[in-house]
Amino acid sequence: MAAPLEKKQKTEGEEAKDVEMTEKKEVAEPPKEQEKDAKPLKGNKVGGIEFLRPDTTVNVMTSTVGDLLMAVRDNGFQYLLAGARASVGVKSGRYMFEVKIVESSSTAKYSAADPSGQYPQSLLKIGFSAAGSSLLLDSSETSASFDSEGHFSGSASHVKVSKKLYSGDVVSCLLNLDKASPNFNTISLFKGGARISQPQALPDSLKGKPLFPTVAFKCMTLHTSFGPEPICPLPFKCHMVGSALQSDAEVTKFDAPDAGEVLFPVSLPDEGSFDYLDMYLEKNPGYVEISDRAIRDWAEKSALWTRKGGAPTSNDRPEMGFGIKQLDDGYTVKGMLRALCALQQRNYVVMEVKGNLVKEERATALAPFKAAGFKTSAMVLVGPPSVEFKKRAQALTLKMKQAASDKEHNEKFEAEKKKWALAKKAKAMEKARKKALKEKEKAAKARAKTVEEARKKAAALKEGKEVEKEEEKKEEPEEEEEPEEEEPEEPEPVKGDPPTVSLTAEEKLLNFKPVVVPDLTPFALNTTFTQFSVPEKEEGFDSLKYVFLKEGAKCKKHVEEWVAARKRTARVEDVKPSAEFHASTRAWSTAVAGWRDALQKYQAKLAKKRSEKAAKEAKKKQAAAAKAKAEAEKKDGEDKKEEVVEEVEDDDDEEEEPEIDLESIDIFGVDDVKDIGGGMPLYKEFAHEDWALLSLAFELHALGHSFKRDVKDEERNMIHVDHLDFYYEKYFKKPLSPKSYGVDSLRDVVGLVNDVVYINGKGVLENCFQEELESYQVFVKIAEEARRFRRIRIDLGEEAAVLKIAVQHGSQQHHGQKRTWKPPLRAPKGPSPQDE
Repeated sequence: MAAPLEKKQKTEGEEAKDVEMTEKKEVAEPPKEQEKDAKPLKGNKVGGIEFLRPDTTVNVMTSTVGDLLMAVRDNGFQYLLAGARASVGVKSGRYMFEVKIVESSSTAKYSAADPSGQYPQSLLKIGFSAAGSSLLLDSSETSASFDSEGHFSGSASHVKVSKKLYSGDVVSCLLNLDKASPNFNTISLFKGGARISQPQALPDSLKGKPLFPTVAFKCMTLHTSFGPEPICPLPFKCHMVGSALQSDAEVTKFDAPDAGEVLFPVSLPDEGSFDYLDMYLEKNPGYVEISDRAIRDWAEKSALWTRKGGAPTSNDRPEMGFGIKQLDDGYTVKGMLRALCALQQRNYVVMEVKGNLVKEERATALAPFKAAGFKTSAMVLVGPPSVEFKKRAQALTLKMKQAASDKEHNEKFEAEKKKWALAKKAKAMEKARKKALKEKEKAAKARAKTVEEARKKAAALKEGKEVEKEEEKKEEPEEEEEPEEEEPEEPEPVKGDPPTVSLTAEEKLLNFKPVVVPDLTPFALNTTFTQFSVPEKEEGFDSLKYVFLKEGAKCKKHVEEWVAARKRTARVEDVKPSAEFHASTRAWSTAVAGWRDALQKYQAKLAKKRSEKAAKEAKKKQAAAAKAKAEAEKKDGEDKKEEVVEEVEDDDDEEEEPEIDLESIDIFGVDDVKDIGGGMPLYKEFAHEDWALLSLAFELHALGHSFKRDVKDEERNMIHVDHLDFYYEKYFKKPLSPKSYGVDSLRDVVGLVNDVVYINGKGVLENCFQEELESYQVFVKIAEEARRFRRIRIDLGEEAAVLKIAVQHGSQQHHGQKRTWKPPLRAPKGPSPQDE
């Protein structure tokens, strides 16, 4: 039986091998070409094809001869794609165009100077796109293309379909819109006349639309050919786009203006700046946006990646994060872009929220375009917006709200589904555990039965008895266990459609979409908003367009009121402590050192008195003991020479210092807080929390007055409580933390010293004393009064009166100097001289 089995196995192995070879052969052999030779065209044909100015990116350079396309490769532009779309689009029939990669100049290397790992790398995209769409072939909704890495982009996935392309290759891109062809609505790629990609289906969004030959490239020089004859004929006859019938094509027309127009939108931050720009560009697609936002988007579409995740910090200056100096520094690429734009008569929108609001920056941006003969217009967008824009803003708000609701709904469903799956798995595991336990019990019974039978046989053999064969008993049928009543399983969660949201009454009153990403960072806004203004005719603009408020005077007043309101709440980022402030803090440090020194001397004096008194008491006790001993010996009749006992001089009659009751002292009647009598300081009972509040009171007093002087702006000489910690750290070089003072907020911190400073009804820090004081002793007196009052409240059982100020140890920054903070010295426990 072995031989036939081996033969059978061998036969099956041979059959499997044959199948494998057949499959490999089928993979190796390309599908049969289905494209047929094109028939001669009859009818009027389109004229010459060209790349019109609006259908090329600003970094594309065309040659006067040779049909060459080149891209700018300096100042960061070597990283950005250049794009060009031909003027003739195909809407029916089958046509092709060609591109030859004349030269490619990648600098693929990594160095310490380029830590991002990104380098200028050559790339070619070739395909067809819809009119008015992106020139970078980056959207599968508006274009279908192949790239030099062998990928096809025309669907949701980015798939590998062909070999790579290199310098010297002639590439042909064929579009088949012939309804009679089996490859209808497909696009194919050829190299040197040979097919390197099977026909790829066009996305549904492109079907039925005229499609224009388009290339996007970087670090390359290209030669484009639209016919009439191909450079490299295909395996079948195919017409070039340049000889297409007029009935099969659509021709783009462009009348070059005598002078391009440059618009400068002027809008207050977070009041619809970029939303209005998006609406304007949708209506006017021929305008090119010049902004950091556009540059960042351009870089991402050029296959660059950011090293830092998260949302951009602002719309006006989004963080690039590419790790490429020319792109990240904020001026190299932008400067080059503006220089290129000034050389080309196009229509531009210079979108700079901060720059267009500051007169000096407007002048800098305007100058190159005025010199080049452009028509310049300032488009002022301040005040209540138009009805059209308000409706758009509310539509965007509703879209954002719906997206947030959908996300919440989906996350909730996923959480419920996960919970259901875990519960189902837990039930299955419990069921399996119970079944395994029953099987284990059954096996244990069987083993016990076998052991018992073996024991009986062994006993019989030992006694020499014949092992009796037990009559086979009919196995009693196992009692059928009643099936457990299974718990009904909960049905799997059904996702359902997310709820439809609507705008609230408050949201319907909004003029602008709620801010997700601010137009300006807080620092940029706070350091420049005082310079904001609307453009004047004298600045050199050819026209001023007032879009929302229709009068220049109203726009100017609106901006002035906005600036004035902002001054009341915005923090002053660039305020600097003055020399007067540093002088006052040095004087304060000297005063505090003097107070501490006086306290130490007083405490040393008390310690010395206690020591001297203790020594005298000991000496008295020693003399009394010696005298008692001598008298005892004399009484016993001993004949001894009488010992001379030194009498201790009793100094009880020494004049004591007058008793001083600290609690009865009139605090504000004290002339010298360091000595209220007998060298006793007024602050004798200060604990660490009293010293902390003493310093806090002075610091907030000094901060309030110094800020008013240093800010040099009468409209901004106030410290809002929201920015108190910012200014405190800026002046004193240390944080102001409410937790360190055992409270919850900055308002509560100020409340601890409200006899010196307080927060008024507008949330602004107010001083109780003038800046120039005769002496800093007033802060000690206020601190002592607060201590006494707090002591009374604590004695009455008021828990809220107990301070929870943390004791600071080690080194800390104080008034710009590194000092070691130590808890204040206190009098040792025990009776004081006044108590004795």
